[in-house]
Amino acid sequence: MIAELRLDLGLNKSLPAQFWIYMKEVLLHFNLGYSYYSSAPVCGLIAERLGATLSLMIGAAIIWVATGLPIGIISALRRRSKLDRASMGAALVLVSAPEYWLGLIALYLFAADIGKLKIFPAPAAMSG
Repeated sequence: MIAELRLDLGLNKSLPAQFWIYMKEVLLHFNLGYSYYSSAPVCGLIAERLGATLSLMIGAAIIWVATGLPIGIISALRRRSKLDRASMGAALVLVSAPEYWLGLIALYLFAADIGKLKIFPAPAAMSG
């Protein structure tokens, strides 16, 4: 059974030959392979999650533009002022900070049960 699977997957061929076959399948047939973990074609798995990925990407782009434009305008109009340095410093910290750290800070500030800033209402199950 293992030998048959090795033959089916082409693992008996050299590494450059395996790579060539894979690239030919990807570029000519858009076949990204099969996920044995999910028991589904990889293209189908990507297509399932494409909507959520695009919505995250568009939301992030809107936030980038909404914060980047005012910071750029401040930097152009008030060069080397305290406001310019503070806004550029804050932007640098937010861009350079690791995502997991920003996530923990956001949870600490905005979480419904332990958040320090009560901006978002708690769900009905938690407010009792």
